[in-house]
Amino acid sequence: MESDRMFWKKGFNMNFKGFVLTLGCFVASLSAATNYNIHGIVSSAKDDKPIQGAVVTLLQHNVADTTDTDGSFLLENLDSSATDSSEKKEQDAQGIRSSLGHKFQASDAGYSQIFSVNGRQIYGNRFTKNAYIYYARNLGASVQATAESNRNLKKESAEVASEIFDTLLVEAAGHLSKKIALTNNTEEVNVTLDTIPLAAIIKQGAGSSSQQVAQNSAIVDFSFKIANADSATVKGYPKGVEVKFENGTLYFSGKVTDAVGTYEYTVSTIGGYNTATRSGKLTVIEAEAAQTTTTTPEKLVADGYASLNGGTTGGAGGDTVTVTTYAQFKAAIQTDKPKVVIVKGTIKTTDGDGYGLAIYSNTTIMGADSSATIYGGLVVNGKKNVIIYNINIQGTYPNPGPSDGIAVSHGATNVWIHHVNIWDAEDGNLDITTQASYVTVSYVHFWYTDPNHPHRLNALIGSGASNHPEDFNTLKVTYHHCWFGTLVNERMPRVMYGNAHVYNNYYTASDNLYCVGVGSYGSALIENNYFYKVNNPVIFMYNVYAYVNTKNNVYDNVKTSSNSSTTPVEANNGGKIYGERYITTDPYTLKEDPAKLDKVPYEYTMDKAADVPNIVKKQAGPHN
Repeated sequence: MESDRMFWKKGFNMNFKGFVLTLGCFVASLSAATNYNIHGIVSSAKDDKPIQGAVVTLLQHNVADTTDTDGSFLLENLDSSATDSSEKKEQDAQGIRSSLGHKFQASDAGYSQIFSVNGRQIYGNRFTKNAYIYYARNLGASVQATAESNRNLKKESAEVASEIFDTLLVEAAGHLSKKIALTNNTEEVNVTLDTIPLAAIIKQGAGSSSQQVAQNSAIVDFSFKIANADSATVKGYPKGVEVKFENGTLYFSGKVTDAVGTYEYTVSTIGGYNTATRSGKLTVIEAEAAQTTTTTPEKLVADGYASLNGGTTGGAGGDTVTVTTYAQFKAAIQTDKPKVVIVKGTIKTTDGDGYGLAIYSNTTIMGADSSATIYGGLVVNGKKNVIIYNINIQGTYPNPGPSDGIAVSHGATNVWIHHVNIWDAEDGNLDITTQASYVTVSYVHFWYTDPNHPHRLNALIGSGASNHPEDFNTLKVTYHHCWFGTLVNERMPRVMYGNAHVYNNYYTASDNLYCVGVGSYGSALIENNYFYKVNNPVIFMYNVYAYVNTKNNVYDNVKTSSNSSTTPVEANNGGKIYGERYITTDPYTLKEDPAKLDKVPYEYTMDKAADVPNIVKKQAGPHN
């Protein structure tokens, strides 16, 4: 058979000999037809790749082949005069008679050439007693042609019947089968099969795999998208949790009222070609009361951009509570009422789910001492007036967990991150994106511990390098007295669309790619920083308009790119360096020029650049 395959692939064509339906004696016959071949390729409509192992069957002739690695098949030595057994013909005929609702008489015998083509039943019959031909084109319709009443219809029936040679059935795992009617001159059939749309349950949002929640507390809302199915059922979740299916999505929310314990729930799809399942776990723990104190923590006064837009006071004026468990911590921070939440010991946000824990407005989070730690991540999403102070934020790398150590996003405003250690996040240690603004990052120490970490991209300002004109006039961020240390590779920070004031920071991340990157209409005032044994202290990115003003920085044993146009060289008393506007169309649509950040709209006092290493090494990070 292999030689035959190669033969037709090289261009050899075999012609089918025709067959006719002889009306004179009402007998359908083929004119001495034997040894016909049909060949072709079976491929997937999804990616146009050949399908190996597809089964190709010629139904009437009961001949089959399985496709090779290149998707080819060959049905050879076909006898076009072959017919089914009398028993099978009669069974097929009875099925068609029933589906058509046609009343046949005992004399209606001798059926042949019965086909199912794209949902249509096609058949012809011959019998010797009466000169009748029955021919049906579609299910539910039958036609009786008699010599006395409709000779034209009888002739049409005979002509159509004579065109049908057989039905080709093509089947492959994971694909919808297809039937194709073959005429008496078919030689090559190339078939594409559609992929079976398998049901799937797709995770959306936090908390779907595992979540811990205290009694009478709200779960972290999450959802599943239900694909290629009508709906879904859920079993095993605790009382108080609300499950709603809407517009193809299964939503989980509510406040747990059930007993303490572990509840393993299962989601199963309804309808579709298959049943998809997914499981998760909700662990209900006893509600522990956080310790409420009357102690007033030190007064914190924000500076930089966080001092504008009404100022940043966090939870000043509210209750002060001390928390030691995840459940206490979550309950304390997820209210918009003013509150100061003191963290004692280590709290793992991974006890709740695989995402960062959301902080609500008017919150101050502070460590009880320099050892207080949040393992996992925190999120300030669309909230305002938040202070994160005097605490360690340890990312979960190489273990699964939140992407960012701290994520400030979706229009969050007035956020101050002060005297914090942040290290080993899976993605960014600190990312400020999607129209967040009026943020100050001060006395923060950043680092990584594993040189094999594939994403040591530390601190991002901006939603992305491509077209984000919605970020214009937002992303106003101050970085001062921060320490960018061991194994930080880039983004210290990276600035896009926003305005960044970067002063009095200390850079010791040797063997890095670059330190401060500015691009995509970003603007940065970079002054009185100390760069020590690092590569490319300041660079323009993407060849898209940006603005950088560097002043009075110390460059101690630094290396710069051989391409001087990518690394600004500081001029006397502060130079103004402009990027180039190479691209002004999609994906970089120029909405307006970025602000030329030569002066910031707030008062500040800078230390001399030469004094920065001493000051930052002593003061960055949490203290007692």
